[in-house]
Amino acid sequence: PQKLMWLSAMYGIGIQFCVQAVVVVLAVICGSLFMESGAVLNTVILSGALISFVGGYFSGSYYAQSDGKNWIKTMILSTALFPGVSFAILFVLNTIAWVHNSMVAIPFLYIVMLVVLFFFVTFPLSLAGTIVGRNWNGVPNYPCRIKRIPSPVPFKKWYLTPSAISLLGGLLPFGSIFIEMYFLFTSMWNYKVYYVYGFMLLVFLILMIVTSCVS
Repeated sequence: PQKLMWLSAMYGIGIQFCVQAVVVVLAVICGSLFMESGAVLNTVILSGALISFVGGYFSGSYYAQSDGKNWIKTMILSTALFPGVSFAILFVLNTIAWVHNSMVAIPFLYIVMLVVLFFFVTFPLSLAGTIVGRNWNGVPNYPCRIKRIPSPVPFKKWYLTPSAISLLGGLLPFGSIFIEMYFLFTSMWNYKVYYVYGFMLLVFLILMIVTSCVS
């Protein structure tokens, strides 16, 4: 496929997000973490750092199955893509908060701890996952024979083009989680406690099923 490096990185990040979402919701349900201030956020950060092994494993295995050669660049991209974008957004917003002397500004020590967590936990685990994935699951096991010579693609109608499918294909997944997202953001913006994580897990499973059906 074209842009194999980006596809492998996004593939690994997507599976990592799915696993992380299930782990965080189960941890909150079992441990009642929603009662403590900041406990859910800390769980998200720590689980994201530890589950980076999963993202590296799947991105490395998919890249190796597709005969990719630059696995080191793919590993770095899959490891740093989401944390890099998130840190850039956090840096801009936190700088604005510091300029206006806002109480929601994140202390500098906390940002340093996040950077240390990335370089000493997330990066090594992602590297280990990539190495394990490309060595243990790097051989393709497709159910049918694949041609090396690309076949001609027939002309598609407008509603079958990638742009139309991308826009229309997101309506059903969004509709399946709309009500739950409404209650979630309402509780966040009104400074209320969100506690129906069991129902959130059910909605997340429905989202995964609907997304897999429309993909």
